[in-house]
Amino acid sequence: MNKILSFKQLVQEIKKLKKKDKKIGYCNGNYDLLHPGHAKHFESAKKLCDVLVVSVASDAFVKKWKDKSRPVFSEKLRAYMVSQLEPVDFVTINTHHNGSGIKFFNLLKPDYYIRGPDYINSRAKQYLKEKALAIKAGCAVRYTKDLKLSAREIIKSIKENKTYRIKSI
Repeated sequence: MNKILSFKQLVQEIKKLKKKDKKIGYCNGNYDLLHPGHAKHFESAKKLCDVLVVSVASDAFVKKWKDKSRPVFSEKLRAYMVSQLEPVDFVTINTHHNGSGIKFFNLLKPDYYIRGPDYINSRAKQYLKEKALAIKAGCAVRYTKDLKLSAREIIKSIKENKTYRIKSI
């Protein structure tokens, strides 16, 4: 089964699953350098729902919000890598960034919008906008409790020829 779907295909699939009373969880992000923090986050997110949907930010969005050297991997490669993780049921590439999640929340109607612990008290404008859209669409916001790892710090470690270390996952 192909886990990578167009947004239109994903909407249709989620409608079928919701008719079966499946709880849908939704995560979004860049996932540029897939790392253990992402894997752990998806594992924890999956425990909150029956079906885990992940949207991968488009190349255009990553270029706009990260530094000029990003993304390291194209949106198609990032979607492929995320789709290979067991807890992830469906992946789509988010090309709807101008609406800042409006289409995702209003058309998919996930039960849960799931973010990492670094967002619990976040005042980031983009996140607050997405959170408000999720709530308006009837989606509960949930947070995992996993350790946050940083692709930016991993890249820095690579450039400095150092091993990226953390206490535990």
